[in-house]
Amino acid sequence: MIELALGLYFTATVFYALANGIYGTLPFLVLFQIGFLYTGLLSIVQQYAGDGVVLEPATEEELLSQLQFPHELRADRARRHRRLARLDRPRLSH
Repeated sequence: MIELALGLYFTATVFYALANGIYGTLPFLVLFQIGFLYTGLLSIVQQYAGDGVVLEPATEEELLSQLQFPHELRADRARRHRRLARLDRPRLSH
């Protein structure tokens, strides 16, 4: 609730700055206004919404499946690694 009150306060200061021609402060006032209103509204939504709105954390298997590379990418990485290893070898001059 404090966030919403601060968001409304900064909304009033935005209108005050516009009415009095204080344009240099507007980007900062709008940044605070949006931040406080967004945080306040999200806290209200999470407080009164059901459990279906809140996301559940991913399982360990889901996270690990996103880290694995497809077989083609692994083969391509191995070819690049072998090619770079050949380039790093010292060459003998005749």
